[in-house]
Amino acid sequence: MSRPSSGTGRAGEAVVLAEDGSSAGRLLGGAADEAVAASATPAELVEVAVGDADAVAAGLACGAEAVIIPEDPMSLAEIEKQLAKTQARGKRHSFLIVAEGAGDARELASAVASRTGQEAKWVVLGHTQRGGPPTARDRIAASLLASRAVELLADETSNVMVGFNQGAPAVVPLSKTAAVRENPFLSWRELTEILAR
Repeated sequence: MSRPSSGTGRAGEAVVLAEDGSSAGRLLGGAADEAVAASATPAELVEVAVGDADAVAAGLACGAEAVIIPEDPMSLAEIEKQLAKTQARGKRHSFLIVAEGAGDARELASAVASRTGQEAKWVVLGHTQRGGPPTARDRIAASLLASRAVELLADETSNVMVGFNQGAPAVVPLSKTAAVRENPFLSWRELTEILAR
């Protein structure tokens, strides 16, 4: 397991986070909280190795000021504006979560610092947050999905995926999955920003 790397830049208030998976997701909130609590810097950037949905969920769970995801990235001007709002409300610390593929914590901290003239620290949790022991829910989900997948293989069914729909294993044609690009967690991202106020 790799150790998190960290550093200091100059920025407003930001943290960049990236993380992965359901059992690993429960580790993220604590790691982000520790990264922010350990710093007296107004800006914390925590980068984690997760996709859009997990990053948005982590942002909501951790109280991030904003979440940067590849599907709907924030410009430096938008980040600067969000940090200014946070400071105007009197908050001393804030952070942004940045999903895998949405940016580099070190580069973002440096860019935000140069725009705001304030110090920012960054940490890359990355793959240190991947994995973790599976929860009972993880094990049950794996068993249910694997069982259904084996049934489909025995029936010589192909070009499908097995997932969950309303809590039960469901079979979906691959052609249908590739066409779906909607991210239901985008509304969670808006809620994250509202709750950060």
